[in-house]
Amino acid sequence: MKRNTTFQLDPHIRPTLKVMAKKKGVDLDFLVNEILLIAIGTNTQPTSTAFSVFAESIPLNERNDKKECIEIFESEHPEMQGVSGKMITNWLKEYAANNGCKYLSGRNGDNGWFALNEIGVSLVSKEKKTLKDSFTSFADQIKMSLTPNCDKKIIYDSFCDQFPSAKKLLSPKALMVWINEYASSLGYKCVWAGGRYFSFTL
Repeated sequence: MKRNTTFQLDPHIRPTLKVMAKKKGVDLDFLVNEILLIAIGTNTQPTSTAFSVFAESIPLNERNDKKECIEIFESEHPEMQGVSGKMITNWLKEYAANNGCKYLSGRNGDNGWFALNEIGVSLVSKEKKTLKDSFTSFADQIKMSLTPNCDKKIIYDSFCDQFPSAKKLLSPKALMVWINEYASSLGYKCVWAGGRYFSFTL
């Protein structure tokens, strides 16, 4: 027989639970549901212990694929298969609140992402740093320092094709700065012609 968990919240304790939910960074309905699960003996803690341990392995200040996160969690904990995306979101929010982080989320095309962003750390700056490291590898790969009269537009388009997030995080003007810095790191000077073409010289 399906257990009936229909439950009416006492209006006198609703304001208190609202405050608790806000402090934990979760929805009121989620908090009420967890309390109910404890009351009927199907849960022992307000947040899944298994998920709390799993969340320790989630990289901070980075965009993580939500669907992939759920699949990994369920593969490691088969007994938790079928947990709703909303429940996972609330667990993530609570974990973030308890660990000095802010929960961020959004979509990249068809894929949903989330980030556990440490307070005071810029998520975009973190991504941009990773992207800049990728640019250095990209420049080495195409032997930019040995190629005369490089076309900035072609370089920009090729880099964006290889690293799609660059279209959002990197402007063509910012790319010029990176190219100049890359040249300096190799002991070269970058000479520009018309703001589009460039060559490295000693």
